[in-house]
Amino acid sequence: MTKMNGLVLAGLFAFAGAAPSALRAADKSEAPAVVTVTGYLIKIDVAADGKSAETILLVKGKKVPITITDALTLKKFKIKKIRTDDEIKCKYKTVDGKNVSSSFLRTAGC
Repeated sequence: MTKMNGLVLAGLFAFAGAAPSALRAADKSEAPAVVTVTGYLIKIDVAADGKSAETILLVKGKKVPITITDALTLKKFKIKKIRTDDEIKCKYKTVDGKNVSSSFLRTAGC
């Protein structure tokens, strides 16, 4: 009987150890992946309220629309530190069908 109890306890511990890792794997698959691209900025449209901007990067011959919401990048647009035709390195996530930037920097430095 003690061997049976030991096997049952071992099975419970094995199941308890596997369950959290399965949950973590499910959480990671739902999170949008970060994409890093380098391309040329061909269009900047800052919103009227100045709290967001729609940009288009030319990456390997394809136009990639990117939404900018961070204040630092918007300020760089305003003071002309980032302009059209600059080479940009951008990290973004696709959220609800939009590419939302998490990093937007000139490759030649800012």
